[in-house]
Amino acid sequence: MITIHKYVLDAGNVEFDFPVGAKVLTVQGQNDKVCIWAEIDTSAPTEKVIFEIYGTGHEIKRDMGIDREYVGTAQICGGALVWHVYRWTGV
Repeated sequence: MITIHKYVLDAGNVEFDFPVGAKVLTVQGQNDKVCIWAEIDTSAPTEKVIFEIYGTGHEIKRDMGIDREYVGTAQICGGALVWHVYRWTGV
């Protein structure tokens, strides 16, 4: 079944079991949490997917063997905190 699921992110690196082929639709703040909404196939096998969150002005790590893809930006706490979400690729 194809459906949309919400995933709540905490600071730092966050790992989820995402269904293979999941499509991230948006990153937004909700109830002072950073959330990702993704279209998924609930019958698909899962794979580990790692996201990183960086605040504005924070250094983005450049680790050996880890590539990153920008996913989106969310504001929380009335816009006082702005977080930028990246997904690990090519690991």
